[in-house]
Amino acid sequence: MQGWYYPNPEKIREIKNENKKLYRRIGRPSKAEIDVYRSERRQLIDGLISRGLKATQEGNSLFYGDLSKGCRLCKRGKWICIFITEKCTRHCFYCPQPRNKPEKDYVKCDYSIFHNPSQLISFLKRWNIEGVGISGGEPLCVLDRALDFISAMKDNMSEDFYIWLYTNGDLASKKTLNALRDSGLDELRFDLAAREYDTKPLKNAVKSVDVVSVEIPAIPEDEEKVKKLLPELKKIGVKYLNLHELTFSKNNLRDMSSRGYKVLIGSSENDFMSDIMPVYGSELAALRIIDSTIEKNIELPINFCPSYYKKHVQGAMIIKNMTEIIRKPHEEVTENGCIKKIVVTESLEKIKELIRILKKKGLPPEKIYFCRKKNRLELHADLLSNIDLKKFKAFLVLERYCIRCGDNHTLCLMDLCIQKTT
Repeated sequence: MQGWYYPNPEKIREIKNENKKLYRRIGRPSKAEIDVYRSERRQLIDGLISRGLKATQEGNSLFYGDLSKGCRLCKRGKWICIFITEKCTRHCFYCPQPRNKPEKDYVKCDYSIFHNPSQLISFLKRWNIEGVGISGGEPLCVLDRALDFISAMKDNMSEDFYIWLYTNGDLASKKTLNALRDSGLDELRFDLAAREYDTKPLKNAVKSVDVVSVEIPAIPEDEEKVKKLLPELKKIGVKYLNLHELTFSKNNLRDMSSRGYKVLIGSSENDFMSDIMPVYGSELAALRIIDSTIEKNIELPINFCPSYYKKHVQGAMIIKNMTEIIRKPHEEVTENGCIKKIVVTESLEKIKELIRILKKKGLPPEKIYFCRKKNRLELHADLLSNIDLKKFKAFLVLERYCIRCGDNHTLCLMDLCIQKTT
C-alpha cells in the first residue's frame, strides 16, 4: 500500500529519467535571461522588504500585510487539503489535475481516502489538524457532499477549527453561498483567472460569507490585468489576494507548452525529482503585482506561494507535525519529517551485550529500544558516541512513517543513509 516513503536509488534514477523525458522539448531560458531574472528578482525582493514585505520559511514564503487564518495554518503545517471531487465546470490550461476524469468520484487527501465525513473527522483528530481547505475539481459541483463534510467538521472539531473552500465561481449562486455560510464555512477563495477575471461572483459572495479571498496563478501575460483589478478587489471587500507560481505538471504540459512558456529550472539533477516545474516569468510577475499594490497604497494583503515552497516546505511541515505525534522516545524528527535513529544489526547475543554496556553507562532507558518486529536494536541518534563501531554494526538511518499502512519505510542503508563509521 502506498504511503510516505523514500525510493531506493534505482527508483530515484527512474523518476529523474521519466521527468527528463517529460520536459525534454520544453524551452529553457538562456543564460542571459537567467542572469537578468536573478538580478531583477533580487532588486524586487530587497525593495519590497524595505517597504514591509515579510519573508518567512528561510525566504521561501513572501507576503505583504496580514494573512488569512488558512494561510497561517499552512505556514505552521497544521492543515490538509481535501479534494472533494474531480468534476469541474472549466478546463483551465494551467490546472494540474488529470484531464481524463475517473469513473469513481471520492473524497481524498494526499494521505488517505474518506468514504464519509466520520472517517475524515477521525483522521483530523488523530493528527491534530486545525484547518482544512476543500478543493477539486470544482467543489460546488457536489454541493451536498461539500455541505455534509463542512457541517461534520464544524460539529465535531474545536470551535476555532478553520475551513475554506476553493471555487471558480461558476456555481456560486446566492442560494449556494447562503448554504455554505449556514454550514459553517469560514472562507471562500475564488480563482478569478478561471473566469477571465470576472468579479461578479465576488460581489455576491461578500454579502454572504465573512471572508472572501482571491487565489490565482501569477500568469505572466495577465500581469497588467491583475494590477488594474487590485483597486476593485479592495472596493468589493476582498480580504486577501493569494498568488501562486504558475507551474508545469505532467497533466497540463501539453496545454502549457502550447502557450510558449519556458521552464525556469531543469539544469540540476535534483530538479527532476518532481514533475512539477515553475514557469519562467511567473514569480517576477507576482513580485511586480505586490510592488504595484504597495506603490498605489491599495492596502490589500497579498501572499505569494512559490513552487519551491509548495513542493519542499509546505508538505514537509505537515509531515513533520504528524511524525512528531507518532515518534517513540528513542526517535528524533528531522526538519523534513524523517524519523532519525541508530539501528544496530547484530545477532541477538551481541545486541544483549550492547544493551548491558549502555545501561552500565547510565544512559536513559527510554532512548534504548528493541524492535521485535524487525529484530533489531534501535537507539536515539545522540547515543552514537557510546557505541564501539569497530565491534558493533551500527547505522544512522532515516525513515518515513506511512499513515496508510502504519509502518515505517527505511531508506536504503547502504546507499541513502549515513555510512557506517569504521
